[in-house]
Amino acid sequence: MIDYITSNRGVITDPIYPEAVRMFCVNLFRTLPPISNPTGADYDPEEDEPNLEVAWPHLQ
Repeated sequence: MIDYITSNRGVITDPIYPEAVRMFCVNLFRTLPPISNPTGADYDPEEDEPNLEVAWPHLQ
């Protein structure tokens, strides 16, 4: 994508900027999930699965 943008002129136009900023803000400023205490008596790091980020399933 970077190669395409740098090698072609006129690819990035003014209407793209608001959408790019909105996409950036949505991914940067997200609400945090409720705090959970994984070190409690019910949590065993050898037995339990790790808590993965629900908002980013593509990283799992």
